[in-house]
Parts: sequence; C-alpha cells; structure tokens
Amino acid sequence: MKKPRIAFTIADQVNLPYAKMLEKTIRKFHTEEELPFHIVQGEELAAYLKSDPAFFYRATPTVARDLMYEYDTVIKIDADSLVLGPIDYLWTANDFDVGTVLNINRVDPQRYGYVTVAN
Repeated sequence: MKKPRIAFTIADQVNLPYAKMLEKTIRKFHTEEELPFHIVQGEELAAYLKSDPAFFYRATPTVARDLMYEYDTVIKIDADSLVLGPIDYLWTANDFDVGTVLNINRVDPQRYGYVTVAN
C-alpha cells in the first residue's frame, strides 16, 4: 500500500538554505506526519547528475516519477518558494491530476504575456 503524500524540492549547495527555509514555512501549517518533506541534495543529487548530466532540465518529472511508486500524491515545490498557508487542498481535492502554479511574468508581461496553465 502506498503512503498518502510527500512534498519535495531539489537543492544544490547554493540553494540548500532556501530549501531549509521552505521546509520551515511548510511546518507552520503541516506536521511531518501530515506532509513529509524531502530535499533532493548531496549524494542523492550527485547520483542523479551522474546518470544524467542535464538532470536539472528534467529534475521535476524524474524525481516525481521515482516517488510516485511509493506515494499517492507527490508535490514538488521550488526551493526558493515559501508556503504562506495550508496546502491540504492539493491532496483533498479530486478535480485535477496535475497542478501547477500560475506564474506571472512581472518583468515584461506586455511583451511575453502571462505564463498560463492548461487543464
């Protein structure tokens, strides 16, 4: 039987402080039992990079694929993100299979438009 859920991020040494800050913000709203959090780092990251030198371009689907065998819900959050409220909607709602953040290009939306999501 699969475990219910996990959140993960990927961080090299430069981004590890951001990943740790992300984890602190998750813990403001969710316990480790409710939402385990995994940082792909160190030897694990090195193994991915050894098998695929372009790993960072394929990191999210590669790690998510590996975790999907063990967990029903896999949530990837960028290391430089902050969780500012409960995110339990991600595992209680049944109205989507894949979700993503709607990013807004604040630098030049007139030229490049908004990044959008297809359902």
